[in-house]
Amino acid sequence: MQKDPVWYPGGADKSPSILVAPDDDHARGRRLLSHAFSEKALAEQESLLQSYIDLLISQLGSSAAATKESQDMVQFYNWITFDIVADLLFGEPFGCLRDCKTHQYVHLLFETIGVGRMRYVFSYYPWMRPLAGLLIDRTLMTKRGEFIAWIRSQTLRRIARDTDRPDFVMHILKHNGEKGLTMSEDEMVNNASLVSISTSSLEHGAEC
Repeated sequence: MQKDPVWYPGGADKSPSILVAPDDDHARGRRLLSHAFSEKALAEQESLLQSYIDLLISQLGSSAAATKESQDMVQFYNWITFDIVADLLFGEPFGCLRDCKTHQYVHLLFETIGVGRMRYVFSYYPWMRPLAGLLIDRTLMTKRGEFIAWIRSQTLRRIARDTDRPDFVMHILKHNGEKGLTMSEDEMVNNASLVSISTSSLEHGAEC
């Protein structure tokens, strides 16, 4: 079933992620993305995942020894999740586990996660639009745009990097153009944004 464009808008450049793409574009994008989640790809990524698990245990032990207090496991799990996802998307982590600190753009994502939902409500119910200026914090809208711009810069930087490390982008680039299936840079950016925001939604739900 096609997604409602009000609730599921395309990217700012009109190159939608696979979540909202029309059937043909969705199938094309899904087939290209599937290479990054194949059994072979997952096996290649195992050592990277294991390195973050080792770092999690090490940092958790160090923090517990230093504070002599119980540890916030939700926070630690947030850190490792975002580090792994960023490494697989952009070729480098946020550094949350390394620094035992939530990265500024992870903060930004959590801070603005509800803004888009409110904007969609006002778009769907025109009679509520006069209230938008009162209920939507324009500062948060600006921050949301800042986060999306950062996702774009990180994705394009990873695309430009010449490396065979087994992350998501490598598998997409390796198979891009095969059998007539292509994914543009804008589509890669919007799919990277989709994965990042989906990760935040899962983590936000876990906290709730």
